[in-house]
Parts: sequence; C-alpha cells; structure tokens
Amino acid sequence: GYKLVLEREPLRLGRGEHRLQFGLEYRDRNAEYHRLNDHYSYLTPAATLTCTAANGGVDRDGCSLAPVDATGSGVIKGRGQYFTRRNLYREGAFSVDNREWAVFAQDDLRLGRWSLRPGVRVDGDSLMGRTTVAPRLAASWDVFGDRDTLLTAGVNRYYGRNIFAYKLREGRERLQLEQRRGADLIWRDVRVSPADYRFDRLRVPYGDELALGWNQRWAGLDLSLKYVRRDNRDEVLRQTIVNTDDSGFYDTRVNRYDNRGRSRSQTYTASLAPAQPLRWGPAVTTAEAAFDYTDVRRNYTDYETVYSETFETWVRYQGKLMRTWELPATSFNRPWTARLATQTRWEAAGLLWSNFLRYRSGYRGKRTVGNESYQGEAIAVIEEVAYPATWTWDSAVEWTLRLPRDQQAYARVEAQNLTNRANLISSATTATTVYEPGRSYWLELGYRF
Repeated sequence: GYKLVLEREPLRLGRGEHRLQFGLEYRDRNAEYHRLNDHYSYLTPAATLTCTAANGGVDRDGCSLAPVDATGSGVIKGRGQYFTRRNLYREGAFSVDNREWAVFAQDDLRLGRWSLRPGVRVDGDSLMGRTTVAPRLAASWDVFGDRDTLLTAGVNRYYGRNIFAYKLREGRERLQLEQRRGADLIWRDVRVSPADYRFDRLRVPYGDELALGWNQRWAGLDLSLKYVRRDNRDEVLRQTIVNTDDSGFYDTRVNRYDNRGRSRSQTYTASLAPAQPLRWGPAVTTAEAAFDYTDVRRNYTDYETVYSETFETWVRYQGKLMRTWELPATSFNRPWTARLATQTRWEAAGLLWSNFLRYRSGYRGKRTVGNESYQGEAIAVIEEVAYPATWTWDSAVEWTLRLPRDQQAYARVEAQNLTNRANLISSATTATTVYEPGRSYWLELGYRF
C-alpha cells in the first residue's frame, strides 16, 4: 500500500492560525486460501445396536458399540452410538482481491484559547463499490490560558470496512459438503455445493461518536474525566433465508449477510497520573491509574448468531419451559474496569520495566446444569450464573542497545498473567469450563532503524 501526507506551514488569517493537512491512501489486498486435503467432522450422536450399514459395510469411524454411560443428547445408557451428521471440508483453493483508496483533509485551527480541528475522510473499494464520507470535528478550550484546565469535545463518524473477511468466509464455505444418515447408516448428501455464508452487497457499517472531556492539573497531578458515546448502525449480521436464486450455485436455504445490527455503548473514564515523572536516583517512573464504567446495549449476542433448527428445541430455564430462541441473550460485558500502568526507565543502562494491573467486574450468564425428560425427549436444564470478577498482572523488561545513526537493537521479555491467576471466562455446562490463559512468557528480539 501507499500513503501520502502533505502538511502546509502554519498560515495566519486574521487572529487565527491554520495548519492544513491533506492525504491520499491506496492499498491492494489479495488473499489466497488453499486446503490441501479433505477433512471430516462428525456431529449429532444417536443410539444404535449395530454398526453394519444396510449395504453391508461396517462403519468404524462414525459408529461404536461401546455402551455409553448415561442417557441424554440422543444416546441411551447401555447402547452404542453413531453420528447422524458429518461435514466434509474438501480440498480446494480460492482467492479474493480488493483495491482500497482514501483521501482526507483537516484544518488544525488555533484561535486564542480555542482549538478547532474540522476534517473529512472519503473511502472507497472495489469489493463493495461504495464510497463513504466521514466528517469529523474536535474542539478544545483552554479555560484560563495556562493549560491547567482544558475542556474537550468531539463529534466523529467512523466506517468499518471489514467485508473482506466475509468474502473469504463465503469462499471457504463453498468447499464444505454436509451429509446425513439414519438408522441404515448410509451417508446421503444434503448440500452438495453450499455457499452457507452467501455474500450480497451490503451497506458499509458505521459508528457515530460523541466525546466530552475535562483535563485538570492540580497539586502536581493530572486528572482527566471523559465520556464517550458511540452509536453503531448497519452492523453486519447473518440471516437465514429461503433462496430464490435458480442458478443452482447456492443452497435452497442460505445464511445471507444483512445490516440489521445496531448497538450503543457509553463509557465513563476517570484517570489520575503524576504531572511529572517520579525520580529515584537513576530511575525515572511514570504511572497512571484509570477507572472505567461501560454500558453496552445491542440487538444481537454476537456477529455469528443465526437462526437454526436447534432454536426450536425445548429447554428449561430458571424453572420455566421455553424454546431455545426465547433464552435471554448473554452479555459478556464487564461494566467496571480499573487499571494501573507504570513504566520505570534506567536510561544509562538502557533498561525499561513495565507493569500493567487490571481489575474487571463480573457479569451474569447462562449454564447448562443437566437434562430432564419432556414429551419423551431429553431437554437441557439451564440456569443463570454469576461469573466472578477477574484481575491480572502483566510485567515486561526491555533492554535496548543504542547504535550509530539512531538505530537500536533490543530484547524484551514479557510475563503475562504473572501470578498465574485462574480467571473464569464461562462455564456453559457443568462439564465445560473456560478460563483465560494462565502465566505465559514471551521473548521478543528486534532492530529499530
């Protein structure tokens, strides 16, 4: 890709000083995907007393006569089991190309204690064939003219051009074949050439952002309060539809992308930091503490949520019988966050020690705790569960060797989750528990020039 930025020398007009900036961007993107061999995945078990198919063949891959331990999810205690569905991921290759361009301009205007920065960005690409215009405006007011009290505001629009990833998924899913079978144990194709993630031309998702801030210097400290509200529209979700395309390229039922997604987030942040670095002998330390509260509302659980036949199955949630699609959406948002970041530098020795501590409050989710019988079938019993708060400590040490002509060689060792704390993410079932990664070490060697 290429990027050109032009900045004009400060220009005075009347009482104001203008700093103009213009830019161009161009990027060619190409992705190639190649699956070298066929692969299978088996799904949906059912009870059986034989692994011999109606055609006389014996299935040793997707069938077993070993007795299962408990009844549930299609199997019966004491009987064998076989898989009724399998996906074939076939060998194949495809590529996706996209040409992206952008032009932008802004004017950094200084007028007394006021600072204004209006700007605009225009984007386009060959994949969607759509051009977007994103205006932006930032303003600040130095209340007393000494930079001790500063009020800021901003209104911006951002466009998210991530359609490239959806096009890649469409191509990958064309290589998938689904097969099903019954008690005769004979596989039958049910989707020969599926494009399960059908790609249609979409509107470009965008977000409108409002930001307000107050920065205050007091008693050797920098205090900052900030509010950010972001309204996202035309977010990309998937929708199951009946196909009306008679070309034969798509399946009779396809999952089409659409722009039904909407969300709103509001974030309140308070931060505190020393106005000047702290010095102890040759060591110089900077530090910042911050607290966030985030409220997120949206009309989807995640981008991959899509209707399927399993949504019609019965479940019992909090003692009430309902369909799966009636379950409340799970929000993984942890509203409260506290952070402490420090950096200590020994300039003469070329050493830098960084620490990052983070606390996140808990959230409420769902967990499958067992099964019960309803209308002759086993259904899941689901309860609400409160997930605990988490905290982590990451630490890193970096050594830098300065070389002539402003070049550097460096080595960095980082320990993530230094205390090896077991932070619970989710426990969707009593047998399935997911944790954040434990302690890990990373080594990075690099050269800056």
